[in-house]
Amino acid sequence: MARVLLVDATRVPANSPFLAQPVGLLSLAAVLRRDGHQVRVHDCKLGLEPLAALLREFQPQVVGIRTMSSFVRLLPLLARMVRSLCPDARLVVGGPHASGDPADALARTGADAAVLGEGEATILELVPALVERADLSRIPGLWLPGRADEGGMQTPPRPPIEDLDSLPPPAWDLIPVETYFRRNRAGTSRTGRSLTVFTSRGCPYGCAFCHNLFGRRFRARSAESVLDEVTFRVRQFGADELELHDDAFNTDRDRMRDICEGLQRALSPANLAFPNGLRADRLPREDLVLLRDAGTHHIALSPETASPRLQRYLDKRMDLERLAEAARLCDQLHIFSVGYFMLGFPTETEEEMLATVDLACRLPLHTASFFTVIPFPGSRIWKEARESGRLPPSWTADCYHDTSVNLSKVPDDRFREIWRDAYRRFYMSPARALAVLRNVPNLRTLMLNSGFVLTRFLG
Repeated sequence: MARVLLVDATRVPANSPFLAQPVGLLSLAAVLRRDGHQVRVHDCKLGLEPLAALLREFQPQVVGIRTMSSFVRLLPLLARMVRSLCPDARLVVGGPHASGDPADALARTGADAAVLGEGEATILELVPALVERADLSRIPGLWLPGRADEGGMQTPPRPPIEDLDSLPPPAWDLIPVETYFRRNRAGTSRTGRSLTVFTSRGCPYGCAFCHNLFGRRFRARSAESVLDEVTFRVRQFGADELELHDDAFNTDRDRMRDICEGLQRALSPANLAFPNGLRADRLPREDLVLLRDAGTHHIALSPETASPRLQRYLDKRMDLERLAEAARLCDQLHIFSVGYFMLGFPTETEEEMLATVDLACRLPLHTASFFTVIPFPGSRIWKEARESGRLPPSWTADCYHDTSVNLSKVPDDRFREIWRDAYRRFYMSPARALAVLRNVPNLRTLMLNSGFVLTRFLG
């Protein structure tokens, strides 16, 4: 059996209040370990020096690096580190960037393969083949170096995993959970002792700006599987909060009810947060009451744009009246709500951009983020921007607030002015400040984070 090191190539500013746990890698680690492999996990958010020490001591035979497109500049450094300290190790890349632009991921790392989509089934075939230096072209779900226009070649597609309950629980013992608790200062967390949980994969909505890592078909773990895992982990680590990071948790209302009622019985109060959001036009009052009674204190709502034309173009098709009602209900039920908005869509006019800011300021949201439209690799917007020549081939984005690319019809200077003014208009509201104080999960962390937000966005 092989020695495998899995690396999460994500970095955050030293003063960032957000420190997400690398649950995807922990799931890969669990299936590898169940198959008999020795596995270690390193999260680059905790520093690069410990990674160098781990490479020297563990001497992995296979190193897998997972990254998002925002952090691709870290890939060459990590690849050089692996080759310097473990020259015989085989290198694999995966995650959203490798799935969206596998040729770029291979070019930046010189890796032996890129894993496309979810990786649990693929990695079980890939690791022994890499160690034995066998032919990889017969393994489904890969992008390999090779000719095919010099960008590489794709092996047959890997079908999605149908039975998510068949996967072992994430290997939480491979990361320092207490370190994540200690450094978690997100304003949406009540205590910081929060565990990240995924209960489903896939999103049926297919928005033009989003990745397609898990496909467009909703696949879910059973309520029993979710409840068994979270109740055990909460007691194991002394956690008192769960962050559910599903893309579309409320797609199956019956399953949502079973999970919420089960959590209410087992972990009352459960303290639930949905930082990735819930589909806002599928949140009637009875569902929000159910979520509140289960302990939900934070929900993200994502209108993205106020423009009906852009809603259709993006395949978002959000019912904005129902979303507004969900925001009002969250305020009435004392559920802290954050709105996610995007500025700079292709063909977006100044009037449409200002209408989105106006919508944000009208809604009774407690906080809001105004993201600039980033054409992340693999998304439809990225493909269209590349084909139209509006995106330089070497362009990469550092974060969701990068204003170096503007796909809209609004001039660059005016675009940046509207973006900054959106934050000023939204947050300089006495009524909103009072609503935040009434509903914020943790006032202390809110105050600690306010300097980070003011410095970064309000300038």
